[in-house]
Amino acid sequence: RNKARHVAQVLASFVLKHYMTAEELCADKISFGKKEMALPANKDDASYEDALRIAKLYNENRHHELPYDGMQLVTVVANANRIVRMKSAPNFFKYEVFGMVIGELAFLGIPGEVFSEIGDRLREASPFEHLVLCGLTNAASTYFPSDAAHSEGGYEVATSNLGVGTEAVMAEKSRELLIELQMK
Repeated sequence: RNKARHVAQVLASFVLKHYMTAEELCADKISFGKKEMALPANKDDASYEDALRIAKLYNENRHHELPYDGMQLVTVVANANRIVRMKSAPNFFKYEVFGMVIGELAFLGIPGEVFSEIGDRLREASPFEHLVLCGLTNAASTYFPSDAAHSEGGYEVATSNLGVGTEAVMAEKSRELLIELQMK
């Protein structure tokens, strides 16, 4: 309870501090819309047999036979499960990006957790100076790893259904949507 109160006070003071220096934006019109994106699947059929073996050992509670422990084990098993799951998955997944513009301020809703590199790219592609990215919108949830993250690996990449190329499609479709909303 004390921790929650402390967090609330810190957040409130941050908001008040920035409220006092915030610039006023024109809010003479409101527009909203959405755009569908076909995002590439994160498939790895070449590793399917090894992934199947790892998933089977783990599911049979024989994970001690794997040469991993802790978070490394969690990541390896998550990756194996994704590879097995994605074997019969489509090559592309459909997601929607949502936008709302209030005057000179744009909001972009993304149905998942976006890596910061993608967020930076979306801001760069935006025709709006003021863009607020909103993750985990409309009850959908997945990781949106950047292309660079795919080569680095990690738990988020291991569990994400979305593959290399997601970043470019998201930037293109988000820009298209924001331009459409700007013209309304």
